[in-house]
Amino acid sequence: MTNIAVFERRSAWAVLYALATKDRMMIRELLAIVDAGQKAVYTALKGFIEIGLIHEEREPYHNRRWLRLTERGRQVIAKLREIEAIIQQDES
Repeated sequence: MTNIAVFERRSAWAVLYALATKDRMMIRELLAIVDAGQKAVYTALKGFIEIGLIHEEREPYHNRRWLRLTERGRQVIAKLREIEAIIQQDES
């Protein structure tokens, strides 16, 4: 999968935006927020982890997986919000 190909999935955008709402989030919390199936969310997560937009931390003794946006991921969210602002401007 090329870097940009991960964005072709419909749920990918929702995963990024959901993670941008908190410093870190458990996978089950993300699944409850994102309106997509578990497989779609996991596929998006895998792609974003591979390209360095999301970091996954595992707690070995509690079997928890925490997700957070990397600095690069926060930069992508900032750019997406700029694009949204431009589009909303044109609609006014």
